Amino acid sequence: MKINIAYEITVTNFDDVVSSLALFGVIGFVIFFVAWKFKKLKHRIFLLLWGVCAGIGCFLLVGFKIVEHLHAYMQYSNGNYETFEGIVLVLRQQPQHGHAPGDLIEIDGHKFELDYFTSFPGYHVSIANKGVLREGVYARVLVHGRLLLKVEYR
Repeated sequence: MKINIAYEITVTNFDDVVSSLALFGVIGFVIFFVAWKFKKLKHRIFLLLWGVCAGIGCFLLVGFKIVEHLHAYMQYSNGNYETFEGIVLVLRQQPQHGHAPGDLIEIDGHKFELDYFTSFPGYHVSIANKGVLREGVYARVLVHGRLLLKVEYR
């Protein structure tokens, strides 16, 4: 039977970082634009400060996420991970829209939590959001700490 790769960390897969950048960038731009519409100086200054704070927050958040992602990638590329292989047992499932803890699965006697709504690097797609780590699937995962760096299944 063919082995499929569901996820493998690379140096360039920054999906969560891009969404964070877009969110803060749009907020900062909108606040900055709205600030010019006000005639009163105190309203302008207040909104300009919020726009600057959103821009700085975006820069810091994206910088932190990039460093976190590159650290996880370096662990993978240096072979600093554990491999677990076996049949997936689902102990808890996260609803599609969240508001609950993530999926709790067990592979080869080790438990992993997959929370779709986190922005950590690594695989974190829950079953309700079309994740592949479902009950009865044979899977191999490469793990560093709590991060799933590579997920293979059949």
